[in-house]
Amino acid sequence: MLMSKTGCVASKYQVIHALNPQTKSHTISEVNNILYGTSGSVELNLTFDMNTQELALKFHYRDQDWLFIKQQASFMFIFDDGDIISLSHLGKIHTNVTKDGHPPEIIEEWGEMSWTRVMMKKISQKKIIGMRINGDKRYKEYDRGMRSVQSRWKKILQKYPEMKKQYQ
Repeated sequence: MLMSKTGCVASKYQVIHALNPQTKSHTISEVNNILYGTSGSVELNLTFDMNTQELALKFHYRDQDWLFIKQQASFMFIFDDGDIISLSHLGKIHTNVTKDGHPPEIIEEWGEMSWTRVMMKKISQKKIIGMRINGDKRYKEYDRGMRSVQSRWKKILQKYPEMKKQYQ
């Protein structure tokens, strides 16, 4: 669900095939793979660029609170065996917050992270029990919906073996 002024709007999970109009690259991407927190959500969609053979995790943070996602160890995935895998974002983190003007009711930050071999192996073998997004001065933790998010990642990687070929 997405939060809006009028309440919650249902969002349906999908896997889409698209053509990036700028790069002319074909992609396979999840849409609406969402974790929920107390005052917002984070969308975590696996995306595979068929031309470059690169797999990334696109994120979209939506919340009432400011976070300003950190440069390094931005996202920490906590597994049931006690291991923690940290992923850092690639390039710029985009936001709907401007320095001038009033802040929006819902703060948004989005970008993408590299999908690592370690993460690929770990999600296929162990259960993720939570995730933390690290901000400049605080963090947000998520666990609601983690089982569904991880299950969807496993299914998309099984359905499209070319996505995981380079990580084995």
